[in-house]
Formats: sequence, C-alpha cells, structure tokens
Amino acid sequence: SSSSSSSSSSLLTIAGFASIFMILLLIVLFGFNGRFPLNLSSQYYDGGPSPSQIERFIAYVDKDRDNRMSAHELAEYFIEVDEKSREVVLDKYWAKQVEQVFEKLGKSENELLSWDEIEGIMRDAQVTHVIENLRKRYDYADADSDGMLNKAELLVLMVPELSDRRAEYFKSFEFHQMDMDSDGLISWDDYWHPNDDVGGGEEGGEHNSITSDDVKHVEEKERRLWANCDRDDDGKLSPEEYFVFATVQWSFHEVSYALNADTNGDQHITKAEILANLDVFTPTLTYHDEL
Repeated sequence: SSSSSSSSSSLLTIAGFASIFMILLLIVLFGFNGRFPLNLSSQYYDGGPSPSQIERFIAYVDKDRDNRMSAHELAEYFIEVDEKSREVVLDKYWAKQVEQVFEKLGKSENELLSWDEIEGIMRDAQVTHVIENLRKRYDYADADSDGMLNKAELLVLMVPELSDRRAEYFKSFEFHQMDMDSDGLISWDDYWHPNDDVGGGEEGGEHNSITSDDVKHVEEKERRLWANCDRDDDGKLSPEEYFVFATVQWSFHEVSYALNADTNGDQHITKAEILANLDVFTPTLTYHDEL
C-alpha cells in the first residue's frame, strides 16, 4: 500500500533523523521508543483536518495561486520543511538526548565521553555488529582528536546529518566510506546496500517487516533521484553531487508519496484530492501546523 511504501522509505533512506547506531544506543540506555518531538499522532487523526486547515496549507504551498499544488511547489515546500524540522529536532530532541546520555553515565557538566564507554555499552547489550562503523564515526566526531567526546562532539556522533558539520559529513566522511577505489566518485553499487540498514535475523528487529517489494519500490525512486543529481550523466556522483543527493533525499520521497493523491495524473494536487486521500496528507498537515 501507499502507507507501507512511505514508512519503508523512511526506514531505508540514510537521511532520516536517527541512525541505527544511535537508536540502538538510546534503546540500551533509556528503553527508547522511537518518538520524536513533533508528534505526528496528534489531534488530526481523530476526525482529520478541517477544510479550512487544508485551504491554509494549499495557500502556503501554492506559490502561483492557481488553487492547486504542483509537483515543483511540493518539492520546494518539503525542502523548506526539511530544513526547519532539522533545526527543531536538533534543538528540541537530540540536544536533550546528549544531556541525558551524559547524566545516565554519571558525567558532570565538563567531563568527556570515551570510546571505551560507548563500546562497553554496545558489547554489554550484545550489539556488536555496529561497533566497527561506529568507531569510524566516533573518530570523525572527535573534532579535536583528543580521543574523547564533549557534548557538541557527541551530538555530531549521534546525528551528523543534522549538525553544523552536515555538509562536511556528507561530502567527506560518508562519501569516502563508499568510495572504495578512492577515485573521487561513487557508483550506484557503491551506494545501494539496503541490507546493511534493514538488517536481518534477531538484530534486524522491526526492519524485518520490510519486504523485497518495499526494497524494490524504494530502489526505483532512489535511482530516479540519483539520475537527477548526476549532472554530467556519467552514472557516478562526485562529492558535490552526492551532497545534493543526500540533502534532498527526504523531500524527494515525501513528494513522491504526496503524489499518490494525484488521482487524475496531472502532477498537481487539489483540495478535493487531499480530501479524498486524507491518509496520505494527514501527517503532512499535522507536521505543517506543528512547525
């Protein structure tokens, strides 16, 4: 269904708000339940958004004032939402999680966090399959190379894609992890390893519910975005091209999902189409009001 495709996209794409490493860390420390500060299960699910709320949303997105939202207008909107929500989530959620990690480990305000402490948490929880990659991210987050992390550095370890080192992370660290032959370019095969993120067996958890059809569906959309970002059409992405790819990934998937409401196939969404497809637009309308 459309709904399962959207949730699968969220699980499979790198540009989500939390890496699997940090979700595991929070589960171990706090019994983390996966909820974020923007509550997408709020009042709209009881009765749905009102016609006036839908009209205000369309008026905000509809820049050319033709009473409908084009695919291009939706893309611009979701890019804007992505930027705003990153700031909100970083400030309202992840900064607080950093504080709680330090408190949970008995750290004072100015104490530092060592790799041995993080590795110990993972080993005690028998979550050893992420340790090698997590160590690489730890070393990257350690900006002053003193072998320890302060709170700002731990924030980079947890969510580098939200931090002020975001561009550097995508273009340098993440890109070079995939550029196996060090030629300054990455191919689709370098990038696309869904099983690495989906997981399997006992450690795969909820990700085991993702089917091969879900993976194929996401791969088709990711390949389209890849082609759009490949400016010189050589089939590979440079660091700059990959940064664009990673930056617009979430908004690209959201536009694709929103267009499930486009019942007449004209690449525009009207008020009537939203009303006929509230299951598609209720989370977006809720998110819009909360931001």
